[in-house]
Amino acid sequence: MELTDIILQTDRVPILDYMGVQIDEVALPERITPVPRRRCGISENHIYYKGAGIIYQGHYVNKPDASMICIAENPVAYQRYSVAYPCLYQKYGIFTFCHQPVFSDYEGGCGPKEQNLLRMQKKFMRTAIDEIVDVMDVPLEGHQIYAFRLKQMQGSYKETIALIEYILCENFNSAWDKNLWADIMCYGYVRDLADWFISDSPTHKLGTIYGLLRSIMKADKYLYEDIVRETVGLEQLGDIYMPYIAAKIVERYIPGSLGGLSLEHITPELIGELWKIIYSGKACCHLEKEEEWAHIREDFLRELPRQTAMVRQEMKIKGGMDDMGINGIAAGGYPAWRETRKVQDSEKTDFGEKVREVSGAKNVVHIDPDAIFSIHHVKTGESANVYRADDYSKDNPVYLVKGIDRNGNEYEQTIDINKVNPNSCSYTEMLALNAHTGDKSDSNFMTMSILKDKVDNISYHEKADWMSIAHELMNDMTKAGSWDSYLRYDKWINDILTFCKSKS
Repeated sequence: MELTDIILQTDRVPILDYMGVQIDEVALPERITPVPRRRCGISENHIYYKGAGIIYQGHYVNKPDASMICIAENPVAYQRYSVAYPCLYQKYGIFTFCHQPVFSDYEGGCGPKEQNLLRMQKKFMRTAIDEIVDVMDVPLEGHQIYAFRLKQMQGSYKETIALIEYILCENFNSAWDKNLWADIMCYGYVRDLADWFISDSPTHKLGTIYGLLRSIMKADKYLYEDIVRETVGLEQLGDIYMPYIAAKIVERYIPGSLGGLSLEHITPELIGELWKIIYSGKACCHLEKEEEWAHIREDFLRELPRQTAMVRQEMKIKGGMDDMGINGIAAGGYPAWRETRKVQDSEKTDFGEKVREVSGAKNVVHIDPDAIFSIHHVKTGESANVYRADDYSKDNPVYLVKGIDRNGNEYEQTIDINKVNPNSCSYTEMLALNAHTGDKSDSNFMTMSILKDKVDNISYHEKADWMSIAHELMNDMTKAGSWDSYLRYDKWINDILTFCKSKS
């Protein structure tokens, strides 16, 4: 097959219904190359035609019907399902159904909301658009095609910082849950202004900076760290603290704009208050149909207890890890001290001689510095130290787990990793499987700690479906915007499942 057989260039934009029947078309002044990722084809003269159709791959709905294929269920309350009409897949055009429930734009087209592009282009100095060369009518109510050229520029993270200062000082805002970075070129120039608006409200300012930081972090962690380091010096904080980082940036450029809210100390309650401010602003669903989707704010606000609980949990664990010491205890009930030693040191461990007692727990907890992985819980008094068994080999992955149970009794358990089912096993078995498949870093320790805390009503020796528990945590992290933690758990699950599939 030749490339010319699959690369479409056209000066006609067909208008199709949901069955794929063409009902009209739009003639363009030149040929464009459409793409599947956006409704904005480009000509050989480097003119972009926004709203001139899309190569269809799917859209969003809240209520799928029988003619659609459901691709995925989304955590976003106002666009719950990603769906596709099979008969339209990979067809090009403007389609007479909306791309998202919250906007009036037809799939591949630009509806009434996009007229804001013309207004903002005149006001927004850091626009990436050099010139809007034409606006063409489309035979669909309120729809038009916008032809424009982009500026030729280069930039660095300093341009992003200049953009942040500009939008804060000049009161430009957008939705807090929008992928803002996708519309920014050369680090600091916005190429799509249709979803921006003017407001001096702290809810909008904080939401905009949060949305920008969140989208940058997902796209480029190095860039995110450069920006945060230069503006507020908080790049070491995890993404669960991003509302706080955003608030510090807002306060740097617009002091007092958050109504006197003290940012001196980070607390779960402060993070909850910042989320409340963000949720009170505009999500994507409020950009065009504010009243219709006002109830979504209540859905977001109902997540506040869960989000503050996650912050509290992370602070407890981090607090313990920051106070790391041989006899230390993490404030959250987990050991502040654990260390990875060379494998040969962990294979022949005399539990009675080398363990160290940790005071302050329900029981006397023994933590062995020579174990591959050690953990304990102050609330229940349980502990676990993972070692490779004497007869361990690649073909015989057998581990020993030694520790104290919740009744204060010592135990020793031999675990054959090949027989562990992560969908139904004890926490001690899961610890051994984790030691076999994962690393022993701080983040891995946190993964196992938070996993157990999700079901702290069961003992180390009771069976549970740890994969389902991990997916529940990932859902919590999605709602909290904790993307670093989400990605950590996603990799952890993949490592576990990859190993389990390899032994079957």
